[in-house]
Amino acid sequence: MATKEERIALINASVITMEHNHPRAWGVLIADGKIENVLPHPLPKKELGTRRIIDCKGNTVIPGFLDIHCHVRSSAQNLIVIDLSPRNGVKSIDDIKKKILDFARVKPEGTWIKARNYDEFYLKEQRHPTKQDLDKISKTHPIKLTHRTGMIHVLNSLALDLVGISAESEDPEDGLIDRDPETGEPTGLLYGMGKFLSKRIPEESEIEIEKAIKRVSENMVSLGITTVCDASAYNDLLSLKMFKEWVSKGLILPHVRLLLGVEGFKDMNHERVRDNSVRIAGIKLVLHESTGRLHPDPHSLNSLVSDIQKRGYPVAIHAFEEEHIKVALQSIGNAGMLFPRKINHRIEHCAVCPPYILDLIERLGVCVVSQPSFLHFNGDRYIKTLPKEKIEFLYPFRSMVRRRILVAASSDSPISPLDPFLSLSALITRKTSSGVVVNEKERIRNLNQALFMHTLAPAKILGEEKRTGSIRPGKDADLIVLDTDIERIRPEELTGVKVQLTIISGEIVHSLMN
Repeated sequence: MATKEERIALINASVITMEHNHPRAWGVLIADGKIENVLPHPLPKKELGTRRIIDCKGNTVIPGFLDIHCHVRSSAQNLIVIDLSPRNGVKSIDDIKKKILDFARVKPEGTWIKARNYDEFYLKEQRHPTKQDLDKISKTHPIKLTHRTGMIHVLNSLALDLVGISAESEDPEDGLIDRDPETGEPTGLLYGMGKFLSKRIPEESEIEIEKAIKRVSENMVSLGITTVCDASAYNDLLSLKMFKEWVSKGLILPHVRLLLGVEGFKDMNHERVRDNSVRIAGIKLVLHESTGRLHPDPHSLNSLVSDIQKRGYPVAIHAFEEEHIKVALQSIGNAGMLFPRKINHRIEHCAVCPPYILDLIERLGVCVVSQPSFLHFNGDRYIKTLPKEKIEFLYPFRSMVRRRILVAASSDSPISPLDPFLSLSALITRKTSSGVVVNEKERIRNLNQALFMHTLAPAKILGEEKRTGSIRPGKDADLIVLDTDIERIRPEELTGVKVQLTIISGEIVHSLMN
């Protein structure tokens, strides 16, 4: 591995700079953690001086990827708990039972059993599990399942007792306890109650979490991710402190940015919180209808967004559906009129966007942070469950680009894998896992544009385009070397591309090269 002080020359490369004036180059010189120079043409090795010379053998060099909507801690927890995703072979409630039973057999009675990522659409029964299903597995282990969205949980009877949920329990303001219509007893299915449960269910040990965080970080740099933004709506000032500790211990190698939740925002006491290692990138709000009504309601949302705008922070509003996006945009527009100032506000996901919504996004200058890989992993479900008129406006990335809307691609890990190459391929092909193309007219047809959405676009949304996102002298040396020339392969082959070398601030943090 290199140190930040080491001088490096990447030569004989196909460099894609993401800079309009000098889009291609032959090499890059690195010194003191920065890009010292970009070489448009070959130079004799004797003119490179006393540097560590790395021959890229004609392969692509690009800026490091920025994943500005993922969940680092949840991705780590995903490595600790049971994976019930369809990708892990879970196709029925019996499969769920088997996986949990195998795990429970080796755990002492009373140990919490946690599992994530079940998807009722891909289950043979086409329904959510219930407490009755989970009680058949164990009545001596509390069990909690988490839906693929993270918005729905299922508890067995023991777990319900331990968190204090019974027939007499009232629904929380922003959640819903599903009940048997005849008896009023909880079915075990809980909507929008993740925050409630997080305060009542013990977390994994610090040692377990830190080991998993390190594994997530290693996966990130192996995929070429050099900046990451944790987008949890539960992030507070304690979360900020925790991420700072992980960075200081060397557990997280990419640059870290954080979206704070509402409670974290309120706890700041009107003081801007700054830190060199972990910077607050905005305030996360989640629009949902888990209770059958919109939460937060439009009046409360307007008040929150105006307060955030007044204090100069970007807001990042989780909104999938057309109506939710419209309400989110109206709140941003109202806040901008009350407290005029240019801020890179964000809509997260932004799935169903008819032209009038795109017009509003463009007029307000709002950014979009979306997840192209959802087309691959969820596309078949979208086709079967969404009306045709919505499919036409589903993830309209090409229309966004044509309107010059600043849109960034991200993973939303662990909802979908961290892998940016899956995302690049999905942007260009829009193919589902079964090979069906979802709305061909919205394909991104240009590799450079797809790369832009993973590099310079997210850097601009974070307000860090002077630091990273392209290959230009003076910027941080956040670069990756690939194992091929990606301009010479088919879009479908992007998913097989490997990162040979990842450099963050001039330091080699991942290498498969000799």
